[in-house]
Order: sequence, then structure tokens, then C-alpha cells
Amino acid sequence: MSSSPEERERRLNNLGSSFGRDLDVEIRREKITLREKLTQDFEREIALAEACASRDDFAEALYHRVMADMAHRILKELEMDG
Repeated sequence: MSSSPEERERRLNNLGSSFGRDLDVEIRREKITLREKLTQDFEREIALAEACASRDDFAEALYHRVMADMAHRILKELEMDG
């Protein structure tokens, strides 16, 4: 399923409004839980990327590496905020 940038933005905004809070407020409130989940996601995605690379499945390895990279970047931001 492909969606336009506008459709993705609309869906994200709709989800945020269902929480009744801004994303930044939610992140601050759930920071510890979010860090734990992102750490688990990072570990899973890295392991999957490594497994795919060892099978020479580079397209799938790239996908999992990108997902791991996103988790890592968000974790770094959360860690810098204390």
C-alpha cells in the first residue's frame, strides 16, 4: 500500500489527536517505556539485518538496517535530553 506524504501526515495527525496530546508531550510522558521499546526494536532490526546480510539478501538487510538506524537516532535524541 502506497500513500502520499500528505496522506501519511494526515494519518499521523489523526493518531495524535486521538491521544489528545502533542507528540512531544507523549514522548516526555512515556520516555522510559519508549526507550525500552526502541532499544528492543534496534536489537531486533540489527540481528535481522545481520542475518539477511549473511544470506546475501542485501535488499532485506538494507531495510532492517534503515529501521535500526531510525531507532538508534531517536534513542540518541532521548539520551541527550536526559
